[in-house]
Amino acid sequence: MSAPIDYQPNNMAIELYQSGQFITSHDWTHGRDGNVNPVLHGQFSTEAGEYFDGYAKPFAIGNHVDATVMLNEVTGWLLARACGLPVPQKAFFIPLTLAELPAYGGTASLPPADENGHILSFVTQAVANTAIRAVYDTELLVKEQSQWSRCDDTITFDEGVANTDRHAFNLLRRASGDFVLIDHGFLLRQPNVPYPSHWDASFLDEYLGHSFSNVLHHNTYTWQGRNAPSIRTAGCTASTAFAEKLGAALRATLFEIAFWSSKLLPGRSASWLQFLYSRTQQPRMNSLMAKRYGVLPL
Repeated sequence: MSAPIDYQPNNMAIELYQSGQFITSHDWTHGRDGNVNPVLHGQFSTEAGEYFDGYAKPFAIGNHVDATVMLNEVTGWLLARACGLPVPQKAFFIPLTLAELPAYGGTASLPPADENGHILSFVTQAVANTAIRAVYDTELLVKEQSQWSRCDDTITFDEGVANTDRHAFNLLRRASGDFVLIDHGFLLRQPNVPYPSHWDASFLDEYLGHSFSNVLHHNTYTWQGRNAPSIRTAGCTASTAFAEKLGAALRATLFEIAFWSSKLLPGRSASWLQFLYSRTQQPRMNSLMAKRYGVLPL
């Protein structure tokens, strides 16, 4: 057997930060926009000493559920970035010192610290966002997202990676008509199925052609009554064209996804990569998108 692959900074997009690169905390963000799990808003520093804000998600590396959620975060960020979809600029893992964190009062518990008092966290750089104010209007937000130039591309991306959790607030509004994809933790999630029991290797093959909930498509087409054949056909055409980029993006990121799979869920890399590779093949994506838009495949 060959030796485990070491982290290769020159070949990886997701970085490894040291605990000293955590500068200060701002607050925990539980309770905002339906966010239940602990997420820390804090300030971090590059090795060059440049400060920036980020959002840290602590997790227990030996916990199957936590590790699955983090692998999903990694997969979503890497693939969306490789597709040219807008994502937070930086993504990295960092050990946070529990004693340096503010008191956490959320309903979901923090993972236990390791023997050094550290909690491993996955962090993405904060995005300067502009909310829709006077009233924080979800309906107005959804309508603006449906008119976004990358809406059909994102619908296609979510179909390929089986992201069932693209609600209105994990398309972060950076400016008018400009959104950024965040939060990819719940790929393959199914209603009434304990997460992620269905993610086991023995089940993945069954989900290759499965139509998961696609919230952005529902909000854009079904919820707003955009059911005219010409509208649905145009959306499907745009989506199948973007599916080629998704397949190319997977090939470009396959090495790094495999690396993080082996670190987060040892022994499970092959099944996850096989699922992603098989699902994002062009004929299958064409079939999935035709089904999604209700268009007869030609």
